Amino acid sequence: MIKNIFINLTRFKNSTFLNVIGLSCAFAVFMIISMQIRYDYTYDKQYKDYEKIYQLVRTDTIEGKHYSSWNRPSVSQMKNELPEIEYISGFCWWFGAIIVNENREELDTGANLILCDEDFPKIFSFDFIEGDESALKDLSNVIVSDDFAKKHYGNESPIGKTIKSYGKLYKIAAVYKAFPENSTVPRALFANLGDYEIDSHHSWNYEIFVKLHKSIGPLEGFDNKVMSQRGIASVETYLNPINIADVKYDLRGDNPYIVGIMMVLVISILVLASINFVNFAISMVPLKIKGINLRKVVGVSNCRLRFVVVVEALFLTLLSFIIALFFVELFKDSTLNSLISDTSWINNRIIYLLTFIVSVLVGVFASIYPAIYSTSFSPALVLKSSFALSVRGRHFRKCLIGFQFLIAIVFISIALFIQLQYNYLLTRDGRYNRESVLRISHGYSYNKHDALKSELLTYPNIKDVTFTSHIFGILGGNSMGGITYSKGKLSITPVCRVAYNFLDFFEIDVLEGRDFTLSDEQSGSGYWIMSKLLMDTYEVNINEKLKLRGKTTDIIGVCENVNVNHMKKEIEPFAFYMVGKSVLPTCYVRFSGNPEKVIKNIRASYKVTDPNSEMDIKFMDDDFKIMAYAEENRQKKIMQSLSLIAIVIALLGVYGLVSFDTRFRRKEISLRKINGASVFDVFSMFSVAYLKIVLISFVISIPIVFVVVRDWLSAFPYKIPIYWWVFLLAFLFVALLTLAISLVQTYTTARENPINQLKEN
Repeated sequence: MIKNIFINLTRFKNSTFLNVIGLSCAFAVFMIISMQIRYDYTYDKQYKDYEKIYQLVRTDTIEGKHYSSWNRPSVSQMKNELPEIEYISGFCWWFGAIIVNENREELDTGANLILCDEDFPKIFSFDFIEGDESALKDLSNVIVSDDFAKKHYGNESPIGKTIKSYGKLYKIAAVYKAFPENSTVPRALFANLGDYEIDSHHSWNYEIFVKLHKSIGPLEGFDNKVMSQRGIASVETYLNPINIADVKYDLRGDNPYIVGIMMVLVISILVLASINFVNFAISMVPLKIKGINLRKVVGVSNCRLRFVVVVEALFLTLLSFIIALFFVELFKDSTLNSLISDTSWINNRIIYLLTFIVSVLVGVFASIYPAIYSTSFSPALVLKSSFALSVRGRHFRKCLIGFQFLIAIVFISIALFIQLQYNYLLTRDGRYNRESVLRISHGYSYNKHDALKSELLTYPNIKDVTFTSHIFGILGGNSMGGITYSKGKLSITPVCRVAYNFLDFFEIDVLEGRDFTLSDEQSGSGYWIMSKLLMDTYEVNINEKLKLRGKTTDIIGVCENVNVNHMKKEIEPFAFYMVGKSVLPTCYVRFSGNPEKVIKNIRASYKVTDPNSEMDIKFMDDDFKIMAYAEENRQKKIMQSLSLIAIVIALLGVYGLVSFDTRFRRKEISLRKINGASVFDVFSMFSVAYLKIVLISFVISIPIVFVVVRDWLSAFPYKIPIYWWVFLLAFLFVALLTLAISLVQTYTTARENPINQLKEN
């Protein structure tokens, strides 16, 4: 039996090789993309009773926008007024954590410290490996993740070791098992907030997480009546709980459709390759049927003959699976590995098992029909007749090829739309000038702003310098609440603290009033320039006095509406704020000429002003690619890869169909040539039939692509139209490739001597 299998494989080695490689690629792609699907689908679902965990946000009653920032008093207020809550915790990034060793030396860990309430570990069911589970009751304790402990303390227990942050010393009291990367809970150090800003209504730097009582169903009790309770929500917003599994989409702006789209597409890739394999198995029946029935004549039973056919197919699919594993390992070691968030074996073992089962099923189903069909005839009939061509079989194979064309056209169209939307997001005018701008992050500890600016402007290739509190155009700023004005309370999100020349640097027009001045920066008073949208939304008047933390601040101007966040968010009401000589951690430099020389000059200037300074330099345009639209960029590359593989697999199917048709229509081709047909006539005979299949597939693809792209684009506030020419371009691309393959295959056959062909037939 094994011998017969290898004879068949070597006899049809070209077709076998193409089908095995095609199926291997499909299995590899299925495993790789399924890893990303698993990562996205299980995001924030690893916590115990995650259905009862919510992040509380404030939602604008006018435009429905979400704001996740709160002040500390909100935590205790909601705990008292919402009996459905079992645990509640504020959450505040505190950043720098430094190890203090036995010699009192301070070692920067590069890790973040997060301040929270003691119930935070209970909300997310921390799995403590070592130490006291109630460690956060003590304000002097800190808990660390197991990977932090391993990295900095090796096999030594970290319990009792000292951590320092912003001058305060903590003792490590417990070690918890780090959460996976697809988790809202970061791999950080946690300490108790204590009474920090417990009565401050002005600092809106906290996120709030809650867990409902076990007896409470999801969202039960969080109806509009509860959400509108006075004192919890302001006039402009209402309390809105978002389940932790939905935070990724509802709050962070990730596209909720992409997981479903990727799942459909990767299954389609697998179906494409499986169709090719089935097509290959069926097309081999006319070539193998005589050999099978010769063995039937000498006494081999039908069951054994069918078993051999099934085993041969299983051998090929399992070989494809093994080769696919090799492709996956190559992918992990390549630069493309960054496209997939988690490719670890331990987290994806179910995917490997699933792919193995699929490979077995493909082998079985691809061989059952050929096995039964090829042994269902009388041996005498088979040996006398030609089973090379079957009208029903040819139609069936053409239907399979049509499906492959359909998937390829759909993939190409969707990939083109994702590319166009990505380009649109990157290049869309945010209503400010970001050309030739570098961003330098120097942190809050750097305070030599004036000296740095003077030093930088000595270089002729540096045109202007300004400073701000946030990464402009991506992270708009903080929320500021507790502001009162003539009509009541005002909560502004986002607020971006800036240097006096910030608006002039980015060419943001002041529509009414005036811009900030150097004297404003030196006065120490607080000044506001608000967007027109904010002024109109909250009916604020220019020159109005605002009360902030007991201090009177002035609105001095109204600026045009620009997008201080990335383009995945709509332009929202915002304000620029300047108060004295603020420490601003971000510097922007507008330059001309050679960027490398400019960066060298910037580094030199920082060394002059502060030899110990550390900075991170990025092009502003790169910020958008890396920080704002990294997810869209990843989706784009995945879709491009899937489209390429879909095209290759579809073309393999076309190659197999054309090869089969030309092989068994050689007699017809020879007769046509004898009667005067040219090579072009023969090519036309085949190509017209294939183009009809492509055209039918194209027509079917249009509504499919339209619906998928429409739903995907619906998640973006700013989006491209659904261009008609994208559909046409995808059709032309597939049609031209099909014609090229048809031409190569038919040309070789048509050039052969027809007399020789007739003799062979």
